[in-house]
Amino acid sequence: MGHAASCAGALAVLESIDPGFLAFFQPAWTGPGQLRIRLEEIAWGGVPAQTGIPALESPNTSYEFNLDAANGLLDEAGWIREGNTRAKDGVELSVSFYTSVSASNDDFKWFRQEEQAIVKAGWEAIGVKVQLGRLPGDEFFDTSPENLQSFAHFYRDIQMFASGPETPFPCYYFQDWYAGPDQSNVAQRANDWQGWNLQRYVNAEFDALYDEVVATTDPERAAELLIQMNDLIVDDFVVVPLVANGDHPFALSNRIAVENVAPSFWEPIFWNIANWRIVDDQAV
Repeated sequence: MGHAASCAGALAVLESIDPGFLAFFQPAWTGPGQLRIRLEEIAWGGVPAQTGIPALESPNTSYEFNLDAANGLLDEAGWIREGNTRAKDGVELSVSFYTSVSASNDDFKWFRQEEQAIVKAGWEAIGVKVQLGRLPGDEFFDTSPENLQSFAHFYRDIQMFASGPETPFPCYYFQDWYAGPDQSNVAQRANDWQGWNLQRYVNAEFDALYDEVVATTDPERAAELLIQMNDLIVDDFVVVPLVANGDHPFALSNRIAVENVAPSFWEPIFWNIANWRIVDDQAV
């Protein structure tokens, strides 16, 4: 069976299970080139993904998708539109934007290209010239020192790849932005590009917070530190969260209370099965 037919069949099955399934895509499935992910949706099939712990969620950061406001900010900053692209002091406003192409999942390997296209359209609407780049996953993620295309070398303006905490308490997730003593954790030639800090972000305040959070045994203090670290990398535009990727699609009877399922990115779907209940069961 061909790729399009097999994927269309899978989507038909999911649509029969959850009639709202295709509402998360625009337009409806007609082939890989026509599928558009609606990035504003954060739940799939009505079941919210558990992506964090409320006590660790920052109340200080937010985002707004507003092309008019973005155009206004660029105008105020002196970036003058010349045709389709802005420029300032003879410098063209342009970015290179790279991601990987995975061959491991034939049905959904093109999602990142579709996400790229959506982001590119937004940038172009405000006068930013965009150069897209796509590399095979085994080349993009190969951190061999001699591989100049590796995401660890980061020779582009912007790179897109999936990243997230592997445990509910994400202390070590933040090592991705920790420079370390003598910047030893920054990916560079001196360490054969093996440092965790791919963005080469160096901030003494962030490092001090990280050193404290990995040493503290006070959960409330740790939560404060993690929120401060989050706010630094968001406010410094070091990382721009784009999509909360779904883990594994699953079908759930509408007799089961979804709040007791609580799917997450770090546990199997059945982690909380001891507390599952049917909707007409008042027991907790």
